[in-house]
Formats: sequence, C-alpha cells, structure tokens
Amino acid sequence: MGSDDDRGRSGGGDGETASRRLLHAVGRADDLVLLLDASGHISYANANAVATYGYPQDDLIGRSIHDLDPDFPASTWTQHWASLKRCGTLTVSVRHRTRDGRTLPVEIKDTWVELDGAEYSILVVRDLSHRPGSTERTQLMKFSIDRLDESVYWIGPDTRVLYANDAACRNLGYASDELIGMSVAALDPNFPQEIWPLHWEELKQRQRLRFETQHRRRDGTLFPVEITANYVQIGAREFNCAFARDITERKVAEGQLRQMATRDALTGLPNRTLLGDRIERQLAHAARHDQRLAVLFLNLDRMQQINYDHGHGVGDQAIVAAARRLESSLRDLDTLAHWGDDAFVVLIPELAEPEHAGDVAQKLLDTLRLPLAVAGAELVLTASLGIALYPQDGLDAETLLKNADIAMFRAKEFGGDTVQYFSADLHPDTAERIRTLLALRRALANDELELHYQPLVSLADGTPAGVEALVRWNRERHGQLLPEAFLGTAEETGFMLELGARVLDLACAQLAAWRQAGVTAGPLTVNVSPRQLRDPELAAQVTATLARHGLDPADLHLDLPHQLLSGSSPAVTATLEALAAHGVGLGIDDVGHAPAHFALLQQLPLSLLKLDARLIAAIASDPAAAALAAALTGAAHCFGTLVLAEGVGDAATLARSRELGCDLAQGRALAAPMTASACAAWLSRHTP
Repeated sequence: MGSDDDRGRSGGGDGETASRRLLHAVGRADDLVLLLDASGHISYANANAVATYGYPQDDLIGRSIHDLDPDFPASTWTQHWASLKRCGTLTVSVRHRTRDGRTLPVEIKDTWVELDGAEYSILVVRDLSHRPGSTERTQLMKFSIDRLDESVYWIGPDTRVLYANDAACRNLGYASDELIGMSVAALDPNFPQEIWPLHWEELKQRQRLRFETQHRRRDGTLFPVEITANYVQIGAREFNCAFARDITERKVAEGQLRQMATRDALTGLPNRTLLGDRIERQLAHAARHDQRLAVLFLNLDRMQQINYDHGHGVGDQAIVAAARRLESSLRDLDTLAHWGDDAFVVLIPELAEPEHAGDVAQKLLDTLRLPLAVAGAELVLTASLGIALYPQDGLDAETLLKNADIAMFRAKEFGGDTVQYFSADLHPDTAERIRTLLALRRALANDELELHYQPLVSLADGTPAGVEALVRWNRERHGQLLPEAFLGTAEETGFMLELGARVLDLACAQLAAWRQAGVTAGPLTVNVSPRQLRDPELAAQVTATLARHGLDPADLHLDLPHQLLSGSSPAVTATLEALAAHGVGLGIDDVGHAPAHFALLQQLPLSLLKLDARLIAAIASDPAAAALAAALTGAAHCFGTLVLAEGVGDAATLARSRELGCDLAQGRALAAPMTASACAAWLSRHTP
C-alpha cells in the first residue's frame, strides 16, 4: 500500500482508487492510523504512527501487529479476524510498544473494510498517555479489565449497559459502542424488563448475587453463563458491576456426567438407575389415577454362544442392534432400559388391559426374530420374556422387577423364545429353583464364582499328572457352596450352558497364567454336563476358548458324565468325535456306580476312565468292589484308555488302587481341592 508519500502521487482524478482516497483522508489524522492486511501485517502507517512508534517508514511497513502489541499472541489472529468481520468494528484498550521499548496505553478502534477487492483492517490508535486528566493508574486499571477473560458490565438501575469490556464484546459479537445503552433484557432472555425492579432490590439488600442464566449473542444464539452481580454505590449513584463467565464447557461436562450416570455406555439406553426412577414416577402416577402398568424382563437367548462363535465385538453389536429393534416397537411413553449383558427391561405405563402387555411382548419377540446381519455374520435372535403387572404382582419397583425376572426364567424353562406372565402360585420347589437361578445369574455378573483345583497324581512315580477345576460359589449370606448345591438347578433350567462356558473360560485363563508364571501344570480337567453335551456348538466353543488363551487342545481334558455309558445320541457322539479329532482329551466320570453298557467304551473316543469315589472307597475292604474295579481297569486298558481312581482318602486305598492297575489317582490322601495360588505352590513343590 505504501506511506504518506503516496499521497502526492495519488492525484484526484477519476482513476484514483478507493484505497488511495481513503489513505489521503486518514493520513492527516491526529490519531495514529495503521492499515493491516488479512494476515495482520502493516501495509500502511500515517506520519503520526511512524513518529510515535519510532520505526523508519520502510521498517514499520510489513511488520506484524503482534510486534507492536506484546499482549496479542499471533495464535489468536484468526479468531480476532473472524470476530472483526462479524462485528465490523471493535474497540479495545491495550498496550503498544515503541521501537525504544516504551509502553504506551492506547485505545484502538478497529474496523474491517474491503478495498480494491482485498480485505483490510483500519486501526485508529489513540495514545492515552498524554490525555488530559488521565493517570497511569487509571489506564492500567482499564487495561487490566479489558484483558480479563470474563465479561464485565457496569449496569445502571434502569437496566442499561454503561460499560462493557473487550471480553463482553467478543463473547456477544457486538462492538463496544453498540453494547453501551442496551438493556439487560436484550442480552438475557431470562430477565424480562418487568422483573428487573425485584432483582435490583434483592441485589441492594444482599449486595452480591451469584446465579446461572443465558446470554444471547448478536446472531441470536444462546450460551450459558454464570453471573456474579455486585451492588456498587458511588456517591449518590448506584450500579450493578456484573461479571459473566461462559460456562459452556462446564455444562457439556455436566451433561456427559449425567449421561454416564443414567445411560448405558453400550446402547445409550436408560440404565438401572434411570429405569428405577422412571418406574417409581410411573407407579406414583398409576396410584393417583388408578391405572395399571407392566414391567417386562427380556433376556436374549444364547448370546453366550454368539460371543464364542463370533467374538464379543459381534456380540456387542448384536445387543446394540437388538436395542434399536426393541426401541422401534415401543411407544414414546414406554421406557426400554439395558439391564446389563444380554438383558433388557421394558416399562409400559398406562396399560389399558393386562393382555395388552402380552401383545407388546409378542411384538418384541417377533421384531427380534427377523434375520440380522452383523459384521458379515447372519444371526437370528430370540428371547425369553417375563411380565409382571402392577398392582397385582407388586406395588414397588423392586418387587415388580424380581417377579418379571422370575417369569422370564420360567420362559427359559420352556425352551426360550416365548412369553410368561408371573404367577404367585408357583410350586415351592419351582419357586426355590427360580430363586437359585436368579442368584446364580447375579453370581455370574458379580464374579461370585471361584475355581478350586485338585491335582491328579501318577501312581507310577507320584508326580503331578494334571489338575481338575472345581467350581465354588461364594454366595452372599450362604458362604461357599459346593457344586451339588446349585449345578442341578443350572442343569434343569438350561443355565448350565452359560455357567459351563464361564467355568471353562476361567479355568483356561488360570492355566495360561500359571504357564506364564513358570509353573509346570499338566493337562487341565474341566467337567462337562449332559446339557452342555447336547449343545451342538460345544466343540466350537471349546476350541475358541483354547485359542483365546493361547492353549493347545492337548492342554485340556473334559470329564464327561457317566450317563454316556448308558447310551448317547448320534449328535453327542459327533461332538465328542470332533473334540477328540481336535486333540482334546475325553474321560468318563464316576464309572462303577450305575449300570453301564461297557461296549460303548470301544465306540466313544475316550482317553480316561474315572472310577467312582464310592467304589474306590470300598476296594481296600470289600473283595467284590475290588473285583469290579479290577475288571473295569482291565477293560479300559484293552481299549488303550487310562484309569483314574477318584476319592482316594487314605494310604491303604492308595496302595490298593496301585495294585489293581490304576494309572492315576485323585483324593485327599494326595491333595485336597485348593485355591489357585495354593495349587501353584503345591505343583512347584511336587514337580521334579
């Protein structure tokens, strides 16, 4: 652009550009005048600016405004330029530094213009250091206020703004001259003119008020602010000196915290906390208006198997997809909550008839049953659903949820993919079984299951030959329960599929941990139930679990129920053959206690026969028991199957087991079941 020298060559003819005419006009101004380009560099300076700043003309042209303003970081230029274009004019009080290092308090009126097709900023800079009556202290105070991040307003009793600092101008998008004289009602939609007298009297009485409200920007958008209002009296004049802090980030964080506290992270649905609150509210509403409501407890069937077949990532995606489908089938008035894992709860308020809850439940099951594609996998989801009604099935949230859960487990007992209403006239045995099931389900979620380990010992040399994993349940108010206290219920209701999968996973994880810690542990034995054997996905589940923990198939030995020797289905036989072909060891448990077709020993791919503890307990004193044990051992050896004596309780029984040809032994005479850490120590002591 140039300097004042250009004025003599600009002329006044028709060809004179707008920029030259403008520079000609401002060049003789008493104030300092700078012209900045869109990058913040000086392209023009009038004579007063050159004289005041002390730079040679050619040296001042091309410098950045940040060279003159030590408090104006270059990183904020883009934001400043955008604000200037939006507002048109900004007025600020700052410090400028001269070439010789002096600091001048200045007031700048900054105006955005477009000249000859380019964008510029015209800075009219007024040096305040020689203003009549001004003091350095006054200027520094004004400078400090204008440099605050908080907006500062001086407001009169008539609600009009008397002063606003630079932050207020930036935050609201107004020039200082525009803000002066505006009413509080124009800036704060929560402060209409008619309530101002009440606010003013309260401020006078209390001297200071702090509250949250909203401010309106020039473009109409609202943002949250925290106001600290202070009553100030100077002589006979009264003022409100108000500080306004933008709290947008804090509100976003608070919203995220509320979301975390009341919403499920996976599905975004209400969690248990928000569900409980909504049930209580709807119960109160139903009681006042004599209405019904329903609580539906929905559990997806076989989600554990989906996790094993396709991975937990696909399982999570399936749960999210199920949530979206269920949500689309409900009214806006209803609530769908993610209870956790594969369980959902539906709240249906204002229920016209009890049967309508069943209609909604069936609609949900039909929606779920449609084929679902997740990450390349074709899935078909089904669910078991239980219904509890207010007021007949419960008057509070806890009772309704418990009874809906009980009804859901009854649906599970019928094979899943069905709906059951809660019934209060359950048979006592059924009620106890369901209570156990509910507690078992919580046990899995709360990690109340614990595995103990009992070593297997070679009778040839007394060295460890493996360990068997034995599940324990640390049940609240009941202490530690042995398997016989709960596995029967799990087996009868089908919950054994989930329970067995968890036990297998825990056991494999422990073996991998031992190996990593340098503990020598032989094959791991895990028990498999009849219900698990009928699961066509068992072989895939076992191989996936081994792979997940970095174990070889030979590291695992499955104990099969003795009922197999009474006959097995072709499907079960196919599962066993698949496991054996993969390299997993298979053994029959508790042989010698019940009748069996021993010809099946030749047909099944077994590697171990475990003689029942009751039979072994008698071999030292009962010749018939010893003869049966010897016969079973001989038959097993004929088929190349090892024999293990279970429940060896004393030295005499141990010696007799060895005499009868047993290969391995297990029992308290050798080592009792123990925790994982105790078992690791035992193995370290007894391994050569």
